[in-house]
Amino acid sequence: MSWISSSPQTSVKDERQKESEPATGSIVLEHETTVHSRNVSGASAIVEHITSSQCRLRTVALFVRNDTVEFEFGIPGRPSARAIGRVISRVPAGQRFSYIVMLDQMSAAQTDALARAISDVYRRYALSRSLERHVANLPSTDRARSDVRVVSQIVVQYRADKGELLPGKAGDISGGGLSLICPSSLLVGMFVELRFTLPSDVLKVYPEETIAFDLHSASFKGAGRADLRRPFELMVLRARVVSRNAAGSGVQSYGLSFYGIDGFTREEIARYVHAVQLGKRRK
Repeated sequence: MSWISSSPQTSVKDERQKESEPATGSIVLEHETTVHSRNVSGASAIVEHITSSQCRLRTVALFVRNDTVEFEFGIPGRPSARAIGRVISRVPAGQRFSYIVMLDQMSAAQTDALARAISDVYRRYALSRSLERHVANLPSTDRARSDVRVVSQIVVQYRADKGELLPGKAGDISGGGLSLICPSSLLVGMFVELRFTLPSDVLKVYPEETIAFDLHSASFKGAGRADLRRPFELMVLRARVVSRNAAGSGVQSYGLSFYGIDGFTREEIARYVHAVQLGKRRK
């Protein structure tokens, strides 16, 4: 009987005892990476769930049972960990395959590094869901937040075709993309790597966290959301060029659409967009 199952198998006979799952709740990742094996030099993949002992990922690449695969895992822009393991289950999922990989081909140091990366990534995803619920309840426009753009001259670095990082500016930004102003000649459809840090000074419009003493419960309680004023960190994103317009002598303006953006980064941009809008209303 074929080893391809109709549902993923999370354990097999003679495998080492399954480790306890981390406290990730119902979080389902959509973490983009590139998976390699002896016969596959590099294929795009999405990690849906991962612990230090096994993971579930989907990709168009075809692997067979006991194939050794490896991929990088971590927060973009930070040192990543390398996960190495054996394929133990494959399930057709539309035009892709869903795999369970037993991560038992790593040293103790590699396992520890992966565990730290997993903790960081899941913490970001949990925070993004918290921010999403809070920002969604703040006053905004009637348009979807991913469509709301704000004009802002943000210094960015960009790289096309694995070239060197070059300076540019973002003329406006939303959760779905930005406009890149630069002297380079880019083609519609090509992918670009972007690096930028959103200005944190706009976050002053959010209230500071305060502490109040509740006389009924005789306890201190926090009010406000301190994380709404948390400074922005460096963002490293992939984007696709979707339009091109002349912006002046020797300068071009390109419309870029973010590709494979994670929930945390999208909500960080939404936090910035809302802060800019709120600041304009108060003037």
